[in-house]
Amino acid sequence: MGRVNAAARAAAPGWLATVRGKGGGLRLAQKPEAIGVRAVVCQTEGAAMPAEAVDAFHAVLDRYTLADLTHNGAALAQVLFPTAIKEIYSS
Repeated sequence: MGRVNAAARAAAPGWLATVRGKGGGLRLAQKPEAIGVRAVVCQTEGAAMPAEAVDAFHAVLDRYTLADLTHNGAALAQVLFPTAIKEIYSS
């Protein structure tokens, strides 16, 4: 999915606002504490996994908001990508 399409999908529920003119672009339209990671993933990516995997994945995502990603990125990465984190730190 291209950036424009992903941004359009994220803007649809009111998470993003556009800013026109010099220095314009995209900004959050809501506080990051109000935007759940699961909602963003579902809105922008959809579900392409078996139902059991989707349920387990959603259960993890439901624990986090965008604020958590910006404040606790390393801790969240360990939960979401434990194998990749181990590979990075073992190199």
